[in-house]
Amino acid sequence: MKKVKLDYFSNKLLNLIYTYDLFRKDESNQAFFKIYNTFIKYFEATYIGELKRGKGGGRKDPRFKHEIWNVYTRNIEGLPRTNNNIEGWHNALQRVIKRSPSIYTFIDGIKLEENNTETIYLQLATGIVPKRRPVYMEIDMRISEIVSDFSKEKCLEYLKNIALIIDY
Repeated sequence: MKKVKLDYFSNKLLNLIYTYDLFRKDESNQAFFKIYNTFIKYFEATYIGELKRGKGGGRKDPRFKHEIWNVYTRNIEGLPRTNNNIEGWHNALQRVIKRSPSIYTFIDGIKLEENNTETIYLQLATGIVPKRRPVYMEIDMRISEIVSDFSKEKCLEYLKNIALIIDY
């Protein structure tokens, strides 16, 4: 199983699911629905926004606004869906500048990073574009085909097809 970093609440929900097999048969359905409802409430509050009570209706702002996590527009525009390039840069910087460096080590690391950034800038300015891995290009192409064929009537089929392609 691939390790995924989750926030505290998501981690606790997964732990609840892992313990599901320890319930007695007559209690397992009730336990499942408690876990299910807890997850749905969490997902709604975090990504969609909870329903407002009273007149006016609508939804509260979610914990993470739609613009932050939604990649639909990025896919339509042919941009990467992930921030792997940023994570790669961060990991490279952490390899150069270790935890709690001396001031001299820190300055040397920043100088090295400046040189690397200048090199990348010159490569981009002269038309040398970093190549994406073929596997990611294939996944993005398949997702784009499904996204371009979206219809409200086939919403569930749309989600299932994308879920078949994406393997987090």
